[in-house]
Amino acid sequence: MNIKQLPSFKYHPDPIASGVFVKSDSVCPVCNQNNGYKYVGPFYAFTEVENICPWCIKNGKAAEKYDLTFVDEDEIDSVADEQAIEELTKMTPGYFFPQGDTWPAHCDDFCILLGGAKVVEIEDKLSLLTKDLEFIKERLEITDDMLLKDLTKDNSPLWWILFKCKGCDSYKLIADYE
Repeated sequence: MNIKQLPSFKYHPDPIASGVFVKSDSVCPVCNQNNGYKYVGPFYAFTEVENICPWCIKNGKAAEKYDLTFVDEDEIDSVADEQAIEELTKMTPGYFFPQGDTWPAHCDDFCILLGGAKVVEIEDKLSLLTKDLEFIKERLEITDDMLLKDLTKDNSPLWWILFKCKGCDSYKLIADYE
């Protein structure tokens, strides 16, 4: 197995931690090489494909070959830059989330995925996330008490994903039930 240093992704800086890349001795169906990793995250295509390597995601060849996206275009926030949309949807690994992979934007660019959040990781940011928390409570039809209970409970069915704006360093939080 030839393990190389992973390519970097502008909007998803740690795809190992998010669980979408795993070590593997499989051969990528796009480049026909064993690069030491494969993608196990979500993608949207008419063809079922396995063992895509990170490099073929980064360079867009996997999206081109299989006419697929790694992030659902219908679930992303709006930005004006078509290149940013293409980079996010076709050259950025997705992430695991119960109801699709929503990807927020801020300052007219997509936010950086920081990953799953626990109350300990966001309690210093709660005042910055008030708007997102209100939206989450309204959308999920839950109270403050229910939100706090699910936010602090081990093995909660409520998934939390934290993002950071590339432009102004503000944070965005999304949540949904399994």
